[in-house]
Amino acid sequence: MISVDFQSAPIITGEATLPLRWLRQLPLCRLAARKTFRKPIPFSKLKLYNSASDKSGFVGVVKFMNQKVKKIIFLFISLIFSVPAYIILHEAGHSLVAILCGAKITKFSIFEAYMNYDGGVFTETSLSLFNIAGMLLPVLLSIAYMMFYRSTSVNQFYRIFSFIALVMPIGAIGSWIFVPILYLFDMAPAEDDVSKFIVSSGIAPWIVVLGAITLLVSCVFFAWKKKIVQNYWSAVTFEV
Repeated sequence: MISVDFQSAPIITGEATLPLRWLRQLPLCRLAARKTFRKPIPFSKLKLYNSASDKSGFVGVVKFMNQKVKKIIFLFISLIFSVPAYIILHEAGHSLVAILCGAKITKFSIFEAYMNYDGGVFTETSLSLFNIAGMLLPVLLSIAYMMFYRSTSVNQFYRIFSFIALVMPIGAIGSWIFVPILYLFDMAPAEDDVSKFIVSSGIAPWIVVLGAITLLVSCVFFAWKKKIVQNYWSAVTFEV
């Protein structure tokens, strides 16, 4: 049996004898050789390959959609819980000070975001504390939550919920920045907690603004240091 090495088999021409591998070095010949000696793929296998590719692509799209829907559901659940929780804590702050001053709580409504009391003895200090307690209690509890936050957790819901739950109490500090500015121009609503605090405490509005800015920046910095913001962004934009 005679075997032939096609890489070194000579080609007889009118001028010279050239090894086949020399011709394969030429671009056009190399391309032709690849196309000529390539083993064809059977049609059945090609069809199976295309079906597998389509199936894997479909699975990828479904998986992506499932991830997106899941994140939307997590956001929705977080909002449903966080909004009533903030209202409860806000009104609970007012109620707690009122009870400590001897008052009786006559109304506590979550849907109306409102509480009322009867009786009690309030001094200038306790009345100021009553007005600021609605903002202060949720913020203090938010700081406590951040202290125990587990930044290494990869649970999507935990990351999303932690951020949403902290946005409302920390964001509420913003009203203590804008309302005093409106107060300086006699444009602040008289029944707002911030306006009542300024009147009862006698503290200058610009001092209230500086204090609120300091508190807001401190909370945002603490949340960033604990990686609450980064983890939330990672959870809603990437798979974790």
